[in-house]
Amino acid sequence: MNESYQSQGVKRGPARFARIFVYSVLLVAVLVFVLPFTQHLLSVKERRTVRTVDVALPPPPPPPPEPPPPPEEKVEKPSPELKSQPKPLSLSQLQLAMNPGTGNALGAAFGMGGFDVDTNALEEIQTFSMAELDEKPRLIRQPQWVTPRNLVGRIRGAIEVTALFIIDEKGRVEFQRFERINYEIAADDVRKYLESLRYTTPTKDGRPARVRARFPLKLEL
Repeated sequence: MNESYQSQGVKRGPARFARIFVYSVLLVAVLVFVLPFTQHLLSVKERRTVRTVDVALPPPPPPPPEPPPPPEEKVEKPSPELKSQPKPLSLSQLQLAMNPGTGNALGAAFGMGGFDVDTNALEEIQTFSMAELDEKPRLIRQPQWVTPRNLVGRIRGAIEVTALFIIDEKGRVEFQRFERINYEIAADDVRKYLESLRYTTPTKDGRPARVRARFPLKLEL
């Protein structure tokens, strides 16, 4: 029995030694090939690639287009009436301007043939201009201008107007309209003041007549 055991141990000894040798060779191969490869991988990870890149900035945006020029304002030429507008006068320098009237249009109308003329048309035709009168009417009643309470504090400076009115056969003022007034809120009060003025009777060929008048007026507050 001992001999059998010993013979098996002798047989097994070389095979076992061979296996150990193979394992040793494999281990050495692993150490020789695997470890350098691992170090190579680690070195690759640690590498840093630094590259210089020239970055060109984009060009600045073009300037915004210039706005179009504003449209030219049309300057209206003042009418001859505005150019020759008289300077406002004070009450002490009140003068009547002249507007053309119909003059002897009534006689001319009758000379062309008979037609019916109502009272209003007759009065309009008999309204003359200052140049056609025997003499200009004179101002005979001029009340003192007193600033109304409703205008106190609402107006600064003088009230300047250019008024058109008719002086009738008795020298009374018939207001027509304002050609110009710098304070519309004073229109009613100025109109009442103008209607309170009285003139001498206008005459044409020695007879009472109506006359159309236009004059500037300046009322101090």
